[in-house]
Amino acid sequence: MTKNIILFLIIAGVAFGASHKVQADNTSLEPETSVKPAAEETAKIIDSPPVEDKNLQKAWGDIQEGNWKQAREKVLVVIAKNKKNPEAWTLLGRTYFMQPKYKKAIRRFKKALKYDPHYAQAYFWKGKAYEALNKVDEAENEYQAAFRADPNLEEARNSWKKLREQASTKKQ
Repeated sequence: MTKNIILFLIIAGVAFGASHKVQADNTSLEPETSVKPAAEETAKIIDSPPVEDKNLQKAWGDIQEGNWKQAREKVLVVIAKNKKNPEAWTLLGRTYFMQPKYKKAIRRFKKALKYDPHYAQAYFWKGKAYEALNKVDEAENEYQAAFRADPNLEEARNSWKKLREQASTKKQ
């Protein structure tokens, strides 16, 4: 329980919102493993959730307090009204990411990208989930897609660089 709260506090400051043009990918899912997210890297991410929908704003507050179920319920209300809302699908994915239920999170990020293949935050969070599952190649691809979509999304560029450095270190 304490680990989940600490992990949440580290990740809760993650940026949420930018959408830009990028080509979607067709990655596949493999069975989920119990790998923890890279908390050190995630702690560096800035908090700026420009959510316009009141239910999404309330859900964001619930996420910051660690109330995943309540956040999920609020996001599902938004999705019931507009199932094509990529921001809502990404926020829903984040509730699963924080639990950590990475496979479920990835499915929600893919859904966000189905409705807006230019939504950089969905690519970024999908990359975080793949990284947490030790799917380095998939994570790198998602981070690249995110920073191509939004060159100002330094978190994606930094995450990609970190994975590349780790891969080159392992080869040596």
